Order: sequence, then structure tokens, then C-alpha cells
Amino acid sequence: MLLTGLALFGGISLLSFLVPFLVLAFVWKPQNLKDKYKCEWALVTGSSSGIGKVLTEKLCGQGLNVVMVALDDKLLDEAHKEIAARYPAVQVW
Repeated sequence: MLLTGLALFGGISLLSFLVPFLVLAFVWKPQNLKDKYKCEWALVTGSSSGIGKVLTEKLCGQGLNVVMVALDDKLLDEAHKEIAARYPAVQVW
């Protein structure tokens, strides 16, 4: 009886991990914001590091021109140079 309960609990635990993984892998598709909103430009705050920098890279990868906004320091300058070099087909300000 205990073994059956543990097996059931293990199976439920495994499903709780696998279902979200399978949904993300096979069902969910990232949105192309350029196509969705019919826009050419995006403004990203905090774009010198972390989530803001990753978002800037994703938007540039989708063909959007991006205005990078963050504290005016060396980190912003480095991020701007890196992203502008990686995505020459778009404008990065």
C-alpha cells in the first residue's frame, strides 16, 4: 500500500515537471513584436544589463530598431557597442 502511494506521488511529481516543459517546447511560440504591433522602434529601459539587455537583443533579432535607456555609464556604452555590432541591420541608439 505504501509503495503504491509513493509510486503515485512520484508519477504526479514527474508529470508536474514534464507538462510545463512539453508545453513550452512544443506548443508555446515566442511572439514577433514587430509583426504583432506593426512597429519599427522600441524603447527599452535598463538596457545596459540583465533582463533589459536580453530584451534589447531579442527585439533587435526580430528586426526592431531600439533606443537603449539606462544610467549613462561605461556599462551602457559597452552594451550599446556589443549589440550594435551583433545586429548591424537595425539602428541601436
